[in-house]
Amino acid sequence: PSVVETSISFSMKNQGHATIKLYDSVGKAVAILFDKNVGAGIRSIHLSTLKYPQGIYFYQMTLNEKVIATKRMIILN
Repeated sequence: PSVVETSISFSMKNQGHATIKLYDSVGKAVAILFDKNVGAGIRSIHLSTLKYPQGIYFYQMTLNEKVIATKRMIILN
């Protein structure tokens, strides 16, 4: 569970365009957390959860428009 702030870390084997989107529990996109062309390596983004209502969210990472991972996040404010 996340209270106030959390970080999302990910690694990329190849360079490309990476996107991380945040979805609410019904699948509605609520934010784009990361949207950049990046090289290979480890990345970490920080997310303030204060602006989101308490609940279950999902974040999905894509690389070059291909879904790489989808994970669940619980926000408790």
